[in-house]
Amino acid sequence: LQLVSRVIFVDFNGTIVMKEPAGKYLKRDMLGSSGNTPPIETMKALTSLCEDPKNVVYVVSGDTESNIQNAIGNVEGLGLAAGNGGMISHPSRTEKRKKWVASDLGVQWDEVKKIVLPILSKYTARANGSFVKLTSSSIGWSYYSCDPEWGSMLSSHLVEELENQLHAFDVRLVTLKGVIEVVP
Repeated sequence: LQLVSRVIFVDFNGTIVMKEPAGKYLKRDMLGSSGNTPPIETMKALTSLCEDPKNVVYVVSGDTESNIQNAIGNVEGLGLAAGNGGMISHPSRTEKRKKWVASDLGVQWDEVKKIVLPILSKYTARANGSFVKLTSSSIGWSYYSCDPEWGSMLSSHLVEELENQLHAFDVRLVTLKGVIEVVP
């Protein structure tokens, strides 16, 4: 077999840039990474991978388009996926400015947000150190920096409330360590 091309997917937060502690965002609107730039060696490696015509390279992140683009958007031929694939910028060797395309989430996402955001705001007000993370394809509540027992108790109530309110929508609740996410 002769290799014609290969697709390479690389994670952004924790691989390309260092993960940041959740507490860093408590009093900010910015979520994910705060514009950390990757080390020079990482940028050289990404550039080298993208220069090989047999490679199609994507960096995938749960972060926002602007944070990813500010950090690595200048790498020619690099594809980007923000919001865990909710927004895609396909690789291009000719266009200097990234063009973002929204993925079809298969659900009325604006309607889901109208229901979920007030509920998450209520829980955020109840738990010091918690915050809401909104991306193009997920809505999350992080209680990672809260008192562990209080955050855990609130999260179980939150999951129950979200399940009751979202039963008419084709969405899932993902429970991770210190985070509850609503995803299509």
